[in-house]
Order: sequence, then C-alpha cells, then structure tokens
Amino acid sequence: MKRGKLDPGAFYHKNVILDTLREVAKENNLYFESRPRKLEGDQDWGRIEVGLGSTEQKFFESFQLQQMPGCCAVLTMSYLRHHNPDAFDLIVQYVEEAAFRAGFGSMVLTQVWKPEKGYDREPWAKLIGRGWKLSEPFINAKSGNKVSYLTMNLGQDGKVPGLEEPVYDRSTR
Repeated sequence: MKRGKLDPGAFYHKNVILDTLREVAKENNLYFESRPRKLEGDQDWGRIEVGLGSTEQKFFESFQLQQMPGCCAVLTMSYLRHHNPDAFDLIVQYVEEAAFRAGFGSMVLTQVWKPEKGYDREPWAKLIGRGWKLSEPFINAKSGNKVSYLTMNLGQDGKVPGLEEPVYDRSTR
C-alpha cells in the first residue's frame, strides 16, 4: 500500500449508541437527554453524558457512556448513581438493549464498593443474577477506593449488516 492511501477494503464502524438509546427511551416513554446530542466523527470515542428518567417509574438518573477506545464492540457505563436499586437495574437493561441494537458485543460497568460487606445489598446485585460477571476488587491508587467492574456479553449472533461504512481514499474521488 502506498503512503497516504487508505485500504479500500477498510471499514469505519460508526458509534450509534445515542441513536439506539434515544429509540429505546422513546419506545418506553422515557425522558432522554444527552451531551453531546449527536455523535459525529471524532466524538465517537468521547464521553457521553446521559440523563434517563420516567415519571411513571419514579426515577431520573444520569450516567456516562463511552465506546471503549480502540475497540468498537465494548460499551463502558459509569457514574450511574445508587438512589434506587430497581431503577438502577432498569436503566442498565435499557442501555443493554440500546447497546445490543448499536452492535456492541459487551458492556462494562464500573462500581466503587466495600467488598468486605458483600454485594447482596449493592444496587447492582440484580445484575449478577441476570448474567453479569463481577471482577475481583482492586484498589484505585489515585482515590484509595475499592473498585470492581462488571461485564456482560450481550449475545450478538454475528455481523449485523448496515453497522459499518466503507473507508475510501478521498484523494482519488
């Protein structure tokens, strides 16, 4: 391949999590907001701040999503608050559905907790009952917090057509 030329067989996998999460929110009559409102170009790898709520189910929570840098198949979710354990699980389920539709194969959720007290009373305990896997706790040397991450295989069956765009050498157009 010549310098400056892109591989004509290369593909760009656009991050469509905001589009699919917006659809899931609309289907479930949820309030939805995000910053940024739309992902374009280099924003695909950046942090997304999301607010999701329901007056019927009595919750409004904010959290952050980010496509794992260098990997278009893992969605990370963080800073989901612990106000209501039922709402916590419900919000994660909505994000799981949106991530699946967006072509993600896995999700990662980070949590600060006290392992010595067990996780039964943690708001994310229901996730483990639904198939999420809990990592060994580790110490965040910057904060001193004990942290674990939970992972979930979203069960993709194979490649989904339409979730990629060809990358072409623009200089030859």
